[in-house]
Amino acid sequence: MTRGRAGSKRKFLAVGNSLQFQLLQGQINNFKRAKPFVDWLTDYRPNPDDRALYLQQNDIPPESECSLAFREFEAFYRARMMRLHEKLKVLLCVEVDKLGVSRE
Repeated sequence: MTRGRAGSKRKFLAVGNSLQFQLLQGQINNFKRAKPFVDWLTDYRPNPDDRALYLQQNDIPPESECSLAFREFEAFYRARMMRLHEKLKVLLCVEVDKLGVSRE
């Protein structure tokens, strides 16, 4: 029966989409406040190597892959979504493309 597979697909896509938003904890959140992400990141991690590591650890595309500026949010969102889908694909041992996730 395909109902189970369709339900799994919906759950997978819901989890993938909800992973786009990440809450910052305590002191980091207070430091961030209403600063644009790119400005906050530069202040929070002034050393380029530390900044690259932070991006990697938080599944955020590197600045060389896409802009972190708010005006480019849509491109950032798509790039991060693809990174998270790839990570889920590995963790769940599934073929993301077969679940209908667009690569565009």
